[in-house]
Amino acid sequence: MIAQAASDTSPIHHAEERAILTVTCLAAFLFFNSFGSIGVALPVIQRQFGNSLSEIQWITLMGVVTISSLSFCFGRAGGRFGQKRLYKIGVAFYAGGAGLAAISTSCNCLAPAP
Repeated sequence: MIAQAASDTSPIHHAEERAILTVTCLAAFLFFNSFGSIGVALPVIQRQFGNSLSEIQWITLMGVVTISSLSFCFGRAGGRFGQKRLYKIGVAFYAGGAGLAAISTSCNCLAPAP
């Protein structure tokens, strides 16, 4: 029992735990930062595209609906296909979506027309 406890406290094990914690914290920051920045940017987006407030609010609504509806699906898929693989795919999709949003030319590109 003592030998097993000593092997559990190896520096490699601690380094791996720190790496997992760092990646998890960065992902949480990315998630909360993205939703926080959308709320702050809505008035600028409204001025830039010349849409009404009700049309612009669809951007935030679609983001929340997407995250809420896919959370359970991807949670199950992560257990089945591997959390690390799905995390990498999710970050790639997020980066691609953020890039497309950055070059959008109208409000309809950011959210479907209500």
